[in-house]
Amino acid sequence: EVMAFIPTCGPTPTDRARYVVTHSGAVSEVIIDQAAASSRWVSLGIFHMGPGSSVALTNQTGADGQAVHFDALKWIPRNDQFPPDASVTEATLLPEGGILVRWDGQDDVSGVASFDVQVRRLPDGDWVDWQTQVTASEAVFTPPASGAYAFRARARDWIGKEQPWPELDDVQIAVP
Repeated sequence: EVMAFIPTCGPTPTDRARYVVTHSGAVSEVIIDQAAASSRWVSLGIFHMGPGSSVALTNQTGADGQAVHFDALKWIPRNDQFPPDASVTEATLLPEGGILVRWDGQDDVSGVASFDVQVRRLPDGDWVDWQTQVTASEAVFTPPASGAYAFRARARDWIGKEQPWPELDDVQIAVP
């Protein structure tokens, strides 16, 4: 968890302090009401802070006459006890015959690092790896033939905990 201390000093603090957190190849903007958080530590959120990560505070708030206050940052390690939870959320038949498949996931502490997605032909085909260790959350599957297909997903987090494959499929779709 990334924490920022908001000191009490100087002119009226802004209610729109903009922190930019660069983490795990992503960038998150966090807005803090410094007037409400004066003299306290506030959480900017839980992020996987690996090599190349950073936290920046800008003075571009859009609030004229208010000051940006800054003092210190601290990182509080969190104990990641559980694997992430992911699933295929949607499968849509495209006009050209492909299937747009979307998936998503959550993790309690360290965040989702990557996904695996499998497909099988219904009613009794074997599960086949389709997307492996991807960071994307959608792709187009080109079915080899008409029929019904099922999809399922799993995720792994930044410390290596991996969700077990679900027993059942997440989504089914028929291809004419």
